[in-house]
Amino acid sequence: MSRLVVVSNRVAKPDSSKGSEGGLAVGVMAAMEKSGGLWFGWNGKVSNTAAETTETESFGQIEYATIGLKSQEYHNYYKGFANSVLWPLFHQRPELMKYELADFNGYLKANQKFAEHLAPLLRPDDTIWIHDYHLIPMGSLLRKMGIKNPIGFFLHTPFPPLDLLRTVPEHREILQQLMAYDLTGFQTQIDFRGFRESIRNSLKCELFENGSASYKGQNSWAGVYPIGIETALVPELMSRGRTTQDFSRLEESLGGRKLIIGVDRLDYSKGLEHRFLAYERLLQAHKELHRQLVYLQIT
Repeated sequence: MSRLVVVSNRVAKPDSSKGSEGGLAVGVMAAMEKSGGLWFGWNGKVSNTAAETTETESFGQIEYATIGLKSQEYHNYYKGFANSVLWPLFHQRPELMKYELADFNGYLKANQKFAEHLAPLLRPDDTIWIHDYHLIPMGSLLRKMGIKNPIGFFLHTPFPPLDLLRTVPEHREILQQLMAYDLTGFQTQIDFRGFRESIRNSLKCELFENGSASYKGQNSWAGVYPIGIETALVPELMSRGRTTQDFSRLEESLGGRKLIIGVDRLDYSKGLEHRFLAYERLLQAHKELHRQLVYLQIT
């Protein structure tokens, strides 16, 4: 049986104090706990003095391999092109984009660094699964290095329509990089259709009904695979939580009132300000709810 190799910007180790809260980490961890394998990515550290080596350690049947970033790499790749261009663009907020050519070049260089550190760890029968907008070029870079393993990609954000995507000067290069994958997964049919229309109109790809597309004689598949949570665990967690001291304290503090709770990363795409305003409007419109509700936002 082939080994699963997961590649993501951040790696959620069991002993990590941060970086494991997001949907990517939760979804990937569920897959890794079932199959085991290698999880590769950035260790979350920024240093110009650390050695350029790959750190490896194992927990259970999962092996973790991580590398650090230098401050300029972090600025161009992570804060720059990934989060100042792709993140707002993919969430259809192009007015928030801050494009710099140096950031795009840094984005490519960081992906090259990831690929060069991952390649020596790969085995001939590995299946490689790359995640999210930070690492779009990585599949094509591995191919250029001669890696012939099956490589899949999953996008955890929305995918923009071509009218928005082409606001980035390198939009054709981004689409070409996605075509290097054997399989590209999206969250929704809208994202899938947007991608298909983009490669047809921008790259002149030939599209087929089975979800595949042909580009320069090479076929690549795409599909819709909505990621979720392990729903069976939620009632179990709720049941266990009822016996904790934290639950008792919270229940006592509510005084019989209903609790509305939100848990989100601090980001403009989460609409936190709008939620507070909506809650205010709810209380203004329904006096009967006064002193009946508590809204708790964990961010």
